[in-house]
Amino acid sequence: MLLMLEVIVVKGRGRSRWEWRVVDSSGKAIMSGWQLSRPGAKYQGERALFLLLANPKRSNEAAD
Repeated sequence: MLLMLEVIVVKGRGRSRWEWRVVDSSGKAIMSGWQLSRPGAKYQGERALFLLLANPKRSNEAAD
């Protein structure tokens, strides 16, 4: 089974709050968090995606 992951960055609540999520192909959030800047949220989301991909065993567990 092929696991598709995507990083989503959206404007959150508050004046300067950005939320990031790593989601699977069905839209289910696997990891999430927030930062005060959009570039910071983008970086953290991509970092989380990299860490998931760097550890295949953990990625497979998330797919179950």
